[in-house]
Amino acid sequence: MPRAAPAKAPQGCSISTRSIRWRANLGGREPSERERSAYDDALDLLRHRTPMLLREPAGWFVLDDPQPDAAVCGNTLMLSRGLLESDHLPAVLAHELGHLTGTDGNPVAHRAHPPTELRVDKLRAMTPGIPYAAPVAAA
Repeated sequence: MPRAAPAKAPQGCSISTRSIRWRANLGGREPSERERSAYDDALDLLRHRTPMLLREPAGWFVLDDPQPDAAVCGNTLMLSRGLLESDHLPAVLAHELGHLTGTDGNPVAHRAHPPTELRVDKLRAMTPGIPYAAPVAAA
């Protein structure tokens, strides 16, 4: 299997070596035009539904998996092909962007400032009209 090309960051942003290794280890790839369009549409929906400025990842890649999945490592977002083809993309994208805004997307910051409670109420306020599961009590 050929190695994935390094993730490309928007001008003025950088992607850490850790994020590049993460993508390579997972076998991530650049999104197709259709996947990029689905991502852009979901991001536009979120921008129009929240008064807050959304923090976007420095880069993102696709994991060629039919199961819906997403994750953040540092300032890089991974979305599976299954999620990009799913109606749940806007809700999951809002959740993952929340990781970028908080400290849990950054393991160093996460250790310095561990989260004390889940913020599902903030997520609901940011994206009215998108259904979310009931909040889970923090351990």
